[in-house]
Amino acid sequence: MEDLLESEEGKDGSLILKRIQGKTRYYLKANGCEKYIGREHQKDLVQYAQSRYRKEMIPAVEREIAQLKRCVVILKSEKKGPSDVGTVFDSLPEELKSLVDPYPLSDSEYAKNWQENENLIKKRRQNKKDKYHIYETQNGEYVMSKSEALIADILKDRGVPYHYEIAITPEIQLDYDRPIFDIGFDGKMKLVGYEPKEGFSPFNEDTLHPDFLVLNKRTRREYLWEHLGMVDDDEYCKKNLNRLLRFLDAGYRIGDEVIVSSEGKENPLDTKKINEIIDKYLV
Repeated sequence: MEDLLESEEGKDGSLILKRIQGKTRYYLKANGCEKYIGREHQKDLVQYAQSRYRKEMIPAVEREIAQLKRCVVILKSEKKGPSDVGTVFDSLPEELKSLVDPYPLSDSEYAKNWQENENLIKKRRQNKKDKYHIYETQNGEYVMSKSEALIADILKDRGVPYHYEIAITPEIQLDYDRPIFDIGFDGKMKLVGYEPKEGFSPFNEDTLHPDFLVLNKRTRREYLWEHLGMVDDDEYCKKNLNRLLRFLDAGYRIGDEVIVSSEGKENPLDTKKINEIIDKYLV
């Protein structure tokens, strides 16, 4: 006894599936005739199966696109919607913000707390000029180069929080008996680091001082940003290669947790390059 299971129009006819004595047989029906597709015609069977899948997929995709378009229309027509949840705190009068404990923490409030983190150790008093740091940013810091000042100013203009030249404690100098806990984005307490060992100075040669520590407010992910300003100079390249290797040794991945920008005499840094990096990692 034969049970007709399914049929679908293929390229030149209908692909018929029949079960005969517990086994599935494939037939091509065209012009009122059925032709058995044996193993020797496996290639033809694959083509007809793919044709069926494609025909069923197209209307499904079209339905999904139509549904998404209807959702967009609804969201645009709503004065208040799901996307407003994170902006409620921002819209409060400044006088009320200090009285409110926002939940969930808005992106701007999270960034504000991150920017005001007193646990970060800076390499120096950054609002003071010295013989190495002579270029002033819009935030009033003094940095080492015009390019660093340009990066800092564009970060500020784009609303990307940053810290300049923080001290990163080497892992071997961490006291694992003194963990640091904080509340994460999910509202749960989590381990965020360890206190440095007694007597360790964050200003010695083993401490890493990345050019920038930056924050993606949307994902709440931190990145280190290193700018290499003289890639035409061999000695400079050797020095900074060792610097990048030290980041790797400390567990940071170049291109993932560490952003690297560069420039040379023939390839100066410009606003387009900086904005491309910001678009890729920080918005």
